[in-house]
Amino acid sequence: MTAHGEEVFPKTDDATVIYQKLSRLEDELAGDPTYDMLLGKAAIQSGQPVKAVLALERVIITQPENSESRLLLASAYLALGEFYRLRDLLLTIDPSNLSPQSRSTWLILVQRQAVVEASNTPKQQPFDGYLRLTLGYDDNSNSGPPPDELESLGLFTSETIDQLQPQPSFFSALRGVANYRNQLSDKTVFLADATVEKRLYEAAHDNDTLHAKFEAGISHNWNKERITIHGGLSNTWFGQSIQQRSPSVTMQWRHMGEGGTQTTFIGQGVIYLYNDDSSRNSRRWTAGVNQQTSSSFPKKGTNLQYGAHIGAFIINNKTYAENRHYLGGLNLGIEVPIKKDLWIFARSSYEKKKYEQNTSSLVDQQVDDRIDFSSGVSYRINKDWRTTIRHDFVSNFSNNPIEEYQRNVFGLSLQRSF
Repeated sequence: MTAHGEEVFPKTDDATVIYQKLSRLEDELAGDPTYDMLLGKAAIQSGQPVKAVLALERVIITQPENSESRLLLASAYLALGEFYRLRDLLLTIDPSNLSPQSRSTWLILVQRQAVVEASNTPKQQPFDGYLRLTLGYDDNSNSGPPPDELESLGLFTSETIDQLQPQPSFFSALRGVANYRNQLSDKTVFLADATVEKRLYEAAHDNDTLHAKFEAGISHNWNKERITIHGGLSNTWFGQSIQQRSPSVTMQWRHMGEGGTQTTFIGQGVIYLYNDDSSRNSRRWTAGVNQQTSSSFPKKGTNLQYGAHIGAFIINNKTYAENRHYLGGLNLGIEVPIKKDLWIFARSSYEKKKYEQNTSSLVDQQVDDRIDFSSGVSYRINKDWRTTIRHDFVSNFSNNPIEEYQRNVFGLSLQRSF
């Protein structure tokens, strides 16, 4: 522990004994906020800030408004020399919610942070991110319709049916994400994010993709509100030749409610530009609301998320007018801690698309009902490494037989945070 950290929570022999006793119960009690608070404080006082961070971050996930746990976590960040995280965390703590003794500790941390910023001591760079490698199997990599449906129409040659039918394939994907933060003022932060992902299919190379995205914007906090506005530019390459560029604008307004509840209102506009055929250029807007809350059912530390959205997809060129549609949907997700650093998750969504009058002879007006369901198990190996096993299922019901399909994707991923 650094000198700064020791002045806030001095190391004691009693704390070491307490930590050793508490750590024996971690597999059984991890995720219980009271236990994690005690474990985190004992870890700090016994000179193990890394262990403290793992325990106290679990408390904040369960109880985002727990100022005492944020104060302890700030002490751990100080001990580790993670000064940017310390500064960001101190901004979220309202000293009026602290006890007199904890308020004194908060003041010490603020003073230590000010000393660090005023000195020439090298600071931690405001970057973080991760690299993730995924290996898996996709039983319908091209989202192809069932061949018997196409045969029953009597409109397609056997060659066309072979091209459209599902193409199963093993795949590999490498994804890299980098995040940058720069504190402009006490309540305003500049944000920038970059994402690159390459996906390769063993038996369906036409479905290979390369995706690159950059976003930048401003986030402002006041009281329990946060508003974020950012612009983005996304490039996706399909197969060997087709490129799609997608500039976007997104606005988020997040409200922190009682009991750790977070409500987020989201609005987004995206333009799609194609290099091979400008008549396909289009735009999409969506608006929605999502809510996140913690629950003690089926186990303490459970996180619930649910929301709804509406939107429209518009193409000006009459050649592709049948692709114009309106959409609306619902989503639900749950994460449940099983034991220390191990949790299961499940997410589902439903989206309905209603198209404008179709110029195709197959249907007068296309209507799609899409259901997505994903589930899996994630295990945090240590502070930097995480592995996940997941299954994704997609089913698109449509009165246009060409657009009806089902898809199962199985994947195993290994992620390294930095």
